[in-house]
Amino acid sequence: MRAPVGRVLEAARNVERWPELLRHYRWVRMLERRGDGGLVEMAAWRPFRPTPVSTWWVSEIVGGQADRPRCINRHVRGITTGMDVVWNIQPAGEETDVTIVHEWDGPKWPLIGRAAADVVIGPVFIHGIASLTLAGIRREVERMHAEAAQKSSSRAIGAVTPIGIGVEGLWTGLRDRRSAVRCITRFDPSVFKSRIAARWTAFRRHRPHRGASRPPLDRYSAFSIAATRMALADATLDLRREDPDTVAR
Repeated sequence: MRAPVGRVLEAARNVERWPELLRHYRWVRMLERRGDGGLVEMAAWRPFRPTPVSTWWVSEIVGGQADRPRCINRHVRGITTGMDVVWNIQPAGEETDVTIVHEWDGPKWPLIGRAAADVVIGPVFIHGIASLTLAGIRREVERMHAEAAQKSSSRAIGAVTPIGIGVEGLWTGLRDRRSAVRCITRFDPSVFKSRIAARWTAFRRHRPHRGASRPPLDRYSAFSIAATRMALADATLDLRREDPDTVAR
């Protein structure tokens, strides 16, 4: 997969999002959350023609860590009870190698359990669903990685300047050769050689909601926050979907 290990690992263990990403998944319901994993109920379609067949199971998910990138999905209810599904995720240069291994002796059926697993359940149901899952996860992580790379190479602007606020305001001020230089009136400038400076006259700082306990910001901080908000809007970034440790680097 053309994506880093961390992004692939997150997609593999975040099974609650699978129905959004993978059309063959009917639902994923978290029954009990445990750290990075938990007990989940899952249902998926095995595409048969002309009518798909639905399968159902409950799994115990053990999420991998960044230093040990693997996920274990242990089936504890359903026809595949006792099966371990292991996602092995390894870096391969700028890409990531992903393999899904199914470890199972078959259903506890007398005489025919192993044969049913080898001939029907494994190649028809398990392989069919797993191949669709792997292809769907690959498509999603590569899309997200490509979008992140495009955003990281772009430049966004947030402008709080004396001649104009925002990109359009700044451009208009430059085009009109506007000057914001005025006599200083906010404090006594008599101790300085210069008595003039460029001033903001149209800027209105964001005020917290009534009852907020945050201390008031100085003007420099207010300028910085306003410019940052404009830059984020210019870049069309949704911080809820970004890594806060890397988005502003």
